[in-house]
Amino acid sequence: MTHTTGLWDFRSLVPLLGERSTFVYGVTDVLELAVRQKVLVPGFSRQYSNTNYLLLGVAVERETGKTLQELVEDWLGSDVGNFVYSPQVVVPARARGYEIVENGDVLEFGSFVDGRGSTNFWANAQELATLVARVTDGYVKQPAYGGLPLSSGTFYAAGQDGGFQAGAVVDSGSGRCHVALTNDPTLSPAQIMDDRLGVRIAAPGGRAQARETAAHGTEEPQGTYTCAALGVRLSLARDSDGALVASTGRRVLGRLREKSRGIFSDGHMDIFQQGEQLFLCINHARGIPLECSAT
Repeated sequence: MTHTTGLWDFRSLVPLLGERSTFVYGVTDVLELAVRQKVLVPGFSRQYSNTNYLLLGVAVERETGKTLQELVEDWLGSDVGNFVYSPQVVVPARARGYEIVENGDVLEFGSFVDGRGSTNFWANAQELATLVARVTDGYVKQPAYGGLPLSSGTFYAAGQDGGFQAGAVVDSGSGRCHVALTNDPTLSPAQIMDDRLGVRIAAPGGRAQARETAAHGTEEPQGTYTCAALGVRLSLARDSDGALVASTGRRVLGRLREKSRGIFSDGHMDIFQQGEQLFLCINHARGIPLECSAT
């Protein structure tokens, strides 16, 4: 639950390992991806990982003999959302996160785990408000996990996944909850709350800004790099347009621009140098060490 197992997010590793992001994964597939990570330092740092939730879901289902959906309905009711086990399942009033990339293609967010232990939970705004009501005893108390206090009786909780961002302001004094959802990357739930409710919420800085203070590299990252922790090879080269092209084999993973000294990014993938060490970040998988290869 604290994301300190040391296991990188399996969905984020998919492109590095040459698979499609829309591939339907089973539990066995995910376990095989996890064991490919040869370097594991549990408790070293907090890092969001769907692998953690998947393994937790499998453990809970095996222990209880029930699916996660059955457990949620037993605990919170059937009106707080649905676990979805397959991309072919059509759920009314739901939307998939997506992004239109530079060449006009539509990139869908999220690969599915087909079978038990799925971490794909879909909910609309009303269901989110209902879920918050259930875990706060009718908007009376703050959840034990998460929540930013805004005043003595008001707090803010937020999260994001699959191209969507969600936020909720809970006012325990009046027994009310306000929920905001958006898939606009230029707009945050906190901004919506400010515009609609006049509630100002200090949003944390983006990942690129947080990383700038740690980037000290001056050498141009070009050539072939290996990630011993995963057993993959990554090629970095400048193209005619000046972008840093990252690829595995014949597959281009991204065309990165230098955002500041020693930091390259395309929004989904970052490469930065800290001291003498080069690091790769791809989606949720953060701080993957890269070593320059002589061949």
